[in-house]
Amino acid sequence: MILDFAYLSILIGVASVLKRLISPLSKVLIPNAVIAGFLGILLGPEVMKIIPFSYDRLGNLVYHLMAIGFIAIALKRTRRSTTKSSVNTGFLISMSYALQGLVGFIIGIALVGLFFKDLFPPFGLLLALGFAQGPGQAYSLGSQWEVLGFTGGGAVGLSVSTLGFLWAAFGGIVMLNTMVYRKRQVGIQIERPTVKKRVEAVIKDFEFSDIDGFTIQALAVGIVYLITYLFLKWFTGLIGGLGTFGETFAQVLWGFHFVIGVLFAMAFRAIYERVRKSEKYEIEYMNDFLLQRIGGGVFDFMVAASI
Repeated sequence: MILDFAYLSILIGVASVLKRLISPLSKVLIPNAVIAGFLGILLGPEVMKIIPFSYDRLGNLVYHLMAIGFIAIALKRTRRSTTKSSVNTGFLISMSYALQGLVGFIIGIALVGLFFKDLFPPFGLLLALGFAQGPGQAYSLGSQWEVLGFTGGGAVGLSVSTLGFLWAAFGGIVMLNTMVYRKRQVGIQIERPTVKKRVEAVIKDFEFSDIDGFTIQALAVGIVYLITYLFLKWFTGLIGGLGTFGETFAQVLWGFHFVIGVLFAMAFRAIYERVRKSEKYEIEYMNDFLLQRIGGGVFDFMVAASI
């Protein structure tokens, strides 16, 4: 897995250089991690056989990185600001997820009933996870379904998410340009977005004599992930004796381990804030900027590995 991580690092670096050297790539808003993923396909064992990637190891890497990334983001300080617009947006997103899942489920049932009798019926639900949620969620749930009889479920989840990336990168760009063209035809002026080449960030951090600030953030993420693992291990063992229902529900829980991790991360942050205020500590150990950097970096590697 260490070698896979090293290969992904090189691919992300190469993708960053290519975006600077090739003008069309710099104009198209495709993340470097996505380009790195497609480079991995080209150089991997399926095409040029230069990089000896292992799909099982990459799948496990995606599974763990997803939870780590979500935990890091959830450990940030919560800023509550509920508006009517945000509520409407959340409702619209939830409805679109539900619609995608429903369409995928209907397609899956239809394929099972008409053509492929041995197909895993709920596999169509991966459509919503792959297109809307991302590769981590699609792989996580698909891999857990393998125990229930879905052969290659993790690989199917990653394939669906790759199709989602392709649709977003190419189909989405076509749709956006079509919308811009139609607005211009009716006289609506479209302002060109300005892209800042460089943004300097000022980080409010504290120097510790015995430990680095980044290490503290990694320590918090590791503690929460360990608690998540121990809880899932205990709880799934507890419900495992309930028969088929317990086993199925346990697999679903392991597939959504990142959600459990987010809940524990939020609880961890709440306890930290309460203790800090009660004891009147002057030093702020948790740093939102560093946590965001951990989450962003982890998600970059997760996306590259998933493709």
